[in-house]
Amino acid sequence: MKLPMFVHKRGVALIAGAAALAGSACSDVESPTALDSGAPSPTYSQAGVVGIATGSGHSPSGGALRVFTFTAHARADGTVQGRFRIGLIANDAWFSAEVTCVTFDGNTAWVGGIIEDTNVPGLVQVGSASEFYVIDNGEGSEATADIVSTALFNQPAGNEQLFCADQPLALPPRTVTEGNVQVRGGS
Repeated sequence: MKLPMFVHKRGVALIAGAAALAGSACSDVESPTALDSGAPSPTYSQAGVVGIATGSGHSPSGGALRVFTFTAHARADGTVQGRFRIGLIANDAWFSAEVTCVTFDGNTAWVGGIIEDTNVPGLVQVGSASEFYVIDNGEGSEATADIVSTALFNQPAGNEQLFCADQPLALPPRTVTEGNVQVRGGS
């Protein structure tokens, strides 16, 4: 079911402890947790989260290995929070972005953001937009592999908002290897 919302992020605090890639290794993305106050942690719905997409792993890209990690939360009030980082191991190139939009339709999420950092400033423009989609095909050894699309980058700021709103599947899909994608969109 398509989540009937267009979410936008500006001025909302970033997720504490967003996962980052180190070198060529991938790490699992952890969901944010409440500080240990002795009280039970709120559920996502109690915290106002109506959709979440998270993942990390490897995917082939033009004969090279691409690494990615992301987390994107949509809240009932229309705000989003999250980050993503995408790298190409062969070139030791990466960029990271703050999530500015995320939308959902069933097991698919469209994520967009504004690039905040890169180690290849001649190739990737800080302040430009980046966007990609992911498909969660389930868990376990019998499940079909998850999908992460190639990522557009160096797009004009605002383009990511259109991407999330339009929900295109035109970017080339890549099979996730040595990783996982999870999409839990509102219904």
